[in-house]
Amino acid sequence: MKQAQEIVDKTDKELFGPQEEYLKGLEKFVTAPDQSLMSASGILLFNGLVQRLLNTREKAIEYIQIHQDVIVHSRLDKPIIISGLPRTGSTMLYNLLSCDPKARAPRFFEISQMGSPTPPADSLEQRNKDPRIKQVMDRFDETERLYPGMWTEAGKSHRSHPNEIEEDLLVLFQSFIMQLHVSLSEEGYREWYEDKNNKEFAYIYHRLFFQMLNQAWTPESHWVLKAPIHSTYLDELVKQYPDARIVITHRDPVSVVPSWARLLESYINW
Repeated sequence: MKQAQEIVDKTDKELFGPQEEYLKGLEKFVTAPDQSLMSASGILLFNGLVQRLLNTREKAIEYIQIHQDVIVHSRLDKPIIISGLPRTGSTMLYNLLSCDPKARAPRFFEISQMGSPTPPADSLEQRNKDPRIKQVMDRFDETERLYPGMWTEAGKSHRSHPNEIEEDLLVLFQSFIMQLHVSLSEEGYREWYEDKNNKEFAYIYHRLFFQMLNQAWTPESHWVLKAPIHSTYLDELVKQYPDARIVITHRDPVSVVPSWARLLESYINW
């Protein structure tokens, strides 16, 4: 918690808003799992995840505050944001809509805690040869060694690759909105996570993060984003993206639940 408090102390509250809920969510998350039920590799993965999320948020906030004069004026006009229940075909739709050459969707390495979020890519050419791609690939390999089969099993339901598009849930991870990890948690974190009235800080950070990316390289038309969790916090999403075009995907919950359970098992069966 010491590093988190240091990050908050250095955060411009006029720009990022109050940070009390950030600290509260982090504290509840890190104390939630019963580590006696986790494997040794699982504990390493969990502790490493928390550390990398702290480091990523710290770097992003520092960069945004240094360059805030241009970042806050960077316009995210009419983004398409896909949400709804998970396992409803939203990734397929996301991939389809991101094929528009005038649009832009974030790549995994640009928004993940597995690599530095800064400096943001400033062109298609620069993005495709960005050294962070290899850095994140090395993290993938390290994770696979610690927990054999994690990425291969998860990939059967949701493919992830450093240089392919990924859902912006990864940016919300940096505010400890951990959709994939709620089932590890005790009641305290789950209650905080499900509270729709305490996530303003997370969506301000989300918007500023994408303004940071957008300022460096603005698509010709619009951004395409996707995260099922947005449907839980739609009011906060719309506050930050008032002209967003929101698409909600649907599927029979009888099919959604077992599919979601299989994905979670592959990610967090530590």
